[in-house]
Amino acid sequence: MFSICCQQGRVKLPPRRQPPSPLKELLDKSNFKSIIRVANGMLAFTSMGGQIDNSVTNSSGPYAFRLHGQTHYKIGSLLPPDGKFPQYLQLYIVDTDNEVANRKKAFSKGTSALEIDDSLVADLIKMLDENNHLAKTFRHARDRVLSGGAVEFSVRLVNQKHRGRQYDLPTASEIGGLLVGDFTAESAGKDIVLEYETSKLQRISDLHPLYMSLQIRCFFRTENMGTTRGFRINTQRTPN
Repeated sequence: MFSICCQQGRVKLPPRRQPPSPLKELLDKSNFKSIIRVANGMLAFTSMGGQIDNSVTNSSGPYAFRLHGQTHYKIGSLLPPDGKFPQYLQLYIVDTDNEVANRKKAFSKGTSALEIDDSLVADLIKMLDENNHLAKTFRHARDRVLSGGAVEFSVRLVNQKHRGRQYDLPTASEIGGLLVGDFTAESAGKDIVLEYETSKLQRISDLHPLYMSLQIRCFFRTENMGTTRGFRINTQRTPN
């Protein structure tokens, strides 16, 4: 599966890290594997988008979900607009005393989310809070909101284009931070700036190192860099 992206082994990827508890035990259980897609969605920071082909969604026979063109991910503001229920990254900031119930409600269009045990959702949330600097960054934003400060702020997720081939996990300051002042997505360059409160969604570049980490939470349980420029190619020939 890595023959194309890694040029037949010429690009050396960092070693895979062992998943933290409780995910390590859960991945070996067949019942968890059947709901892992829903669990990922409940914990994701971003939503998936694309051009849906509605001509096949309401036809007879098995349900079909078809997209035209490329899928993409979008991210909203830190807080939902007035009167709107929090979704995705906002669930890490808004009403976290009822976070488990809120996450299940946000994904309750299907029955799978409601069938997930509350204690399992709580354990996965705790795992991310302890191991993931993206989650910690948004929890920091939550604490800032709860402190009652009158000044609005943004969160900036750094592109890290100069990290190169680095196997250590990034620190919280390398991932991003809170910004006070007039910062918008348009002024961020290749970084991601999440505004305080807006109804607008911004599309995440698939070249941003956090592109996959923002979406697939049960696989990128820490904040491993996804697409990262600077990996070196091994030019030495292997003797026959």
